Formats: sequence, C-alpha cells, structure tokens
Amino acid sequence: MKDVGNVKSADYFQINHEIRRMLAEKGVILLPSPEAYEKMEWTREHFGQKPVEGYFIWVKKQVSYPISTCIAISSPEVYQKPRNLVIVEKGVKAEVYSICNAVKPNLSGKHVGYSKIILRENSTLKIRHFHKWGRTDEVSSVLDFLLEKGATAFSFYKSLAPPEKLTVENRTVLDAYSSANFETSVLAKNGEVKLYDSIFLNGEKSSGIVKLRMVSGENSKILSHSK
Repeated sequence: MKDVGNVKSADYFQINHEIRRMLAEKGVILLPSPEAYEKMEWTREHFGQKPVEGYFIWVKKQVSYPISTCIAISSPEVYQKPRNLVIVEKGVKAEVYSICNAVKPNLSGKHVGYSKIILRENSTLKIRHFHKWGRTDEVSSVLDFLLEKGATAFSFYKSLAPPEKLTVENRTVLDAYSSANFETSVLAKNGEVKLYDSIFLNGEKSSGIVKLRMVSGENSKILSHSK
C-alpha cells in the first residue's frame, strides 16, 4: 500500500486481475484482500475464505473525501472473483463510491463479487455502487452489512447497463439503535435480473428500509425477493 499525503482519502483501481492504482491517506488502511488476509489474522473470520483478489479498506479515522473503488473487465472471458472487506471504526463517518464494469460491450466476462461491510458503534457509511456491463456478461454481487449499536448505513445501487444475467443480494444485520436505508435501481433488457434483500433487526429500535426501482424491457425477466 502507498500512503500519500495529497491523496483525497483512498483510491483502488483494478482491471481484469491487475491492480493499476492503490493509494490512501492517513487514517485509511488500503490493501489487496489476499495481503490483508495474510498480514491481519483477525480479518480471516470476516473474509470467510482466502481471497484471490479484491480490496480491504479500514477507515480508522475521519476522512474529508469519499473513498473510490473501481473493478473493471477489459479482456474477453475474464472471470473475476473479488472478495472485499470494508470496516468503518467507531464514530467515524465515511463515503464510498464503487464502480464495477466492462469497458467493452461483448467481452463475455464473469464477475462474482462479495463484500462484507462492518460499521462499528455510532459510525456512518454512505455507499454508492454502480454497475455497467456488456450484453454477454454474467454478474453476481453479494453484500453483507453488519451494523453495531447506533451505526447508520445508506446504500444506493444502480445498474447503468444490464448484463445478460445479473444477481444482486444484500444481507443486513442491525444491532440496537442502528438503521439501514437501501435503494436499488435496475434496468433489465434482453436478460435476467434477480434481486434479494434480507434485513435482520437484532436490537431494540433498529430499523431498515428497502426501496426498489425496476424497469423491465423486451426479452427480459426480473425476480425480486425481500424479507
């Protein structure tokens, strides 16, 4: 990881399986997921399995600018399997802009992404996640949110260009006095979209809101499940 004083918060950029840029300011630890798994034993229970690619972001102190991540496919038939872990420490407020995309329309790529996001007590995270894929791609995205007491999460996901097959799943566990607000916007065209949302209210006065905006075009199918 490079720690650079004039970087605006943190920046991670990956094309295919190669990390092209990875920079972070003081207060943010940014590592490739495999390196974090090896160096920080405590992260292993959160990764679940040893990652082959992806990023680890640990926001330890307040930062002034959003954190940005981008994982892109630029070559035919690439199979990405990023496993990401994001942790926001107690009382810290952070923003993340995340993009996953194909840079060309007919690459027949496969992107199977998993992210776990942990918000410590009284922390806040706003995350904006954008997808833009080619017509022949297959994409699966799973996000696990764990909110400790008094934490707040705002998550906005939008599919700007749909792949052939898209599965998006959000699973959220909330402790007492925590809250989560999720908004998903999806366009389906010449393909299949599956959306799954689960919110578990495990503490008193915890709350969760899910908003879905779905548009189905020709030769398309959308399945949505919430609980």
